[in-house]
Amino acid sequence: MAEIKSYMLNNGKIYTIKELEIATGLDRQRLYHRMRTTMDLSELSRPAGYRKGDDQRVSTYDEIYKDLSPKQIKLLFGKW
Repeated sequence: MAEIKSYMLNNGKIYTIKELEIATGLDRQRLYHRMRTTMDLSELSRPAGYRKGDDQRVSTYDEIYKDLSPKQIKLLFGKW
């Protein structure tokens, strides 16, 4: 039988990957990616779409192009 891998976080608690998925609400792939840089539960639990350095949400289409007029948006993305 295969041995179950466990991970010790910075707070000293030991979790399996399934327990981490439940505790953080993130999928396994995202957890493995984040665990390369940190083992802090608060950093691992950060919602998807947030940057690490600052707690700013990643820009969306509306935030980037909110100042453009419809004519400018049509020039950028539409047929002309």
